[in-house]
Amino acid sequence: MHYVVIITVILGLALAITLIRQKLFANRPATPPEDVDLLNNPISHAVSKESHGTDGKTIPIYELNNIAQANTLKALLEDNGIECMIHSFTDYAYGDVWQSQKGWGLLKVLAKDQDKANDLIDAFLEAKEEGK
Repeated sequence: MHYVVIITVILGLALAITLIRQKLFANRPATPPEDVDLLNNPISHAVSKESHGTDGKTIPIYELNNIAQANTLKALLEDNGIECMIHSFTDYAYGDVWQSQKGWGLLKVLAKDQDKANDLIDAFLEAKEEGK
């Protein structure tokens, strides 16, 4: 007799927990499980913009000193119709050892846009020097 009561109580609790979960989580959208690496960081499946060019090769054209300079030059190039990519050497695992050796990062453009990008960056830096 006691077993029947215990089993009934356990089944009742399981049913109550199921109903509570449905009420609490019913409004949340179903999200697909995210792919993660060994450190539980999300894995991106995005396609890089590099493959959208005619030859797909990017060329580093400028060594960046900080994130402000990176964002400014990227905005300048994108406003003039040049696809570009910022490659940062930030690495939290090794205490930014790569930034101390190689600088903050690189600005890369497609090979077909290299000359136009160099001209724009040179003009920008000259105007910045004249403004000082």
